[in-house]
Amino acid sequence: MEKRNFQTTDKELSQVRKRVNEKIGFFIHLAVFICVNLFFNIWNWIEGGEYWAIFPMLFWGFGLGVHYLNVFDVLGMTDWKRKQILKQIEKQRKNSNRQ
Repeated sequence: MEKRNFQTTDKELSQVRKRVNEKIGFFIHLAVFICVNLFFNIWNWIEGGEYWAIFPMLFWGFGLGVHYLNVFDVLGMTDWKRKQILKQIEKQRKNSNRQ
């Protein structure tokens, strides 16, 4: 088995840890969503009456979907953000050079 020596800077390690923690946070959010909504649906089924459990499921599900899009960068926003940050840094440098 081939051994690889990966040398990472503190910044790289910090970025990787941040990404891993974001993914862990999403999966915890997903697990809580499933458990709570399962409880709501069972409670709604036992109590009978109108089906109200759909409302928290829909609204929370929307938030969970946005969380997913953000964490897994489905829309390619990370690259866009990076470009915007670089643009702002350049703009700020130009402004500070004028003064």
